[in-house]
Amino acid sequence: MKSTLWIVCLVLISVSLLGSSEYLIVYSSGLSLRGDHTILEENHVTMDVPSTILVNSFLGSQPYRSLQLHPKSSFQQKKELEQWIGKPLLWRLDDGSIKEYHLLHSDPVLVQGPEGVFVMPNPTPIFPKVSIPDPNARLEIHFNPITQKEFRYFYLFNGLSWNVYYNLLLEDANQAYLSGNVELSNRTDMHWRTDNLFLFSGEIFQESVYSNQTFARSAMMMMEDSMTPESLQAEGYRLYPIRGSFEIRPNSVTYQPFIQTSLSYRKTHEYVAGSTEFTPLNQIIQIDKLPLDLPAGLIRTYSDKDDTTLFVGESRITDKNKGDELDIPIGKVYDLLAKREMIDSARFGKTSIESYRITVRNFSEESTHALIKIPVYSNAQVVVDHYRFTRPRADLLMIILDPIHPLQTIEVNYEIRFDR
Repeated sequence: MKSTLWIVCLVLISVSLLGSSEYLIVYSSGLSLRGDHTILEENHVTMDVPSTILVNSFLGSQPYRSLQLHPKSSFQQKKELEQWIGKPLLWRLDDGSIKEYHLLHSDPVLVQGPEGVFVMPNPTPIFPKVSIPDPNARLEIHFNPITQKEFRYFYLFNGLSWNVYYNLLLEDANQAYLSGNVELSNRTDMHWRTDNLFLFSGEIFQESVYSNQTFARSAMMMMEDSMTPESLQAEGYRLYPIRGSFEIRPNSVTYQPFIQTSLSYRKTHEYVAGSTEFTPLNQIIQIDKLPLDLPAGLIRTYSDKDDTTLFVGESRITDKNKGDELDIPIGKVYDLLAKREMIDSARFGKTSIESYRITVRNFSEESTHALIKIPVYSNAQVVVDHYRFTRPRADLLMIILDPIHPLQTIEVNYEIRFDR
């Protein structure tokens, strides 16, 4: 229930912050929320909606008496043929030619021509025109009475989803170029147009998503206009505004660029202690301060060297705030190896003492550096010989080796004490 309230709150906040009642919020799961408005001239109104609408999610800014969904009309060839019985009609034959025959019967298709009367095995009629009464699903809303002319509303529907893809180009030793594209996959029969597109990031609890309409209706009446922030956040949910005007055609996949920026980075090497055999260190691209919010997505990294661009790796990132640090793994470095081994262990009453040695070998002819990450008990006391270390969390020890000279082997001893 609590998570459902936050979903509704975020929707209402987004509308008030946009200063507009037209918006489209897309979830990565395939669920989407459409908000819009219309002017009421009579006590009923009819609007085009996607055939995947969840009608029982519909909510408006004033009470209504009833909702009725009219499904879209599909083309029925048999029904259309019945209107042409006894009349001449053009037909496309199996060999691609087009000929005119009189239609005598629609099921099976019986025609008459110079050859006589026969059943057409693979009928392909060419109609001068066809009539489809309702090409779109329509929602009919009745009011009694109308309390105000403007009617604002929103509803949930299925079939529209998003993914984000980033490309990071490492241009030189510490400068990179980041671009991002939103992939909008529209599997509905609607042509969506919006000037207010939001990506919703975060897991939602859907079982009771419609149970708070009374709360939502009263909150909707109290919304006030404000300015659009960079992103809206609450309890793990986040709405990312994607600026621009969008047209998303039916049954299509649209790619929209939304980030293009330069930033500084550094490359580091990381070893997570555990293996007793020599293991290649991970190569990590570190960005200290992101210049903007980043939705979760797939990031591909490229290296630009000697006028040649190489693809060097891809990984997924979680939602990131402006100002956050971003670590991007791009593979292993095989001329920098490390291992950990226990060299002593003892227990005195409730207190355990364990001693370890980390060995790092640089097989290259260049100086480098490494960051050693060691999981520890949160109540442990730690002693590290000779080398700098930090403890950013109670359960994590980080040892910094900088520099590591060409062809150098470094041994780091450390001891942990903890109560069981």
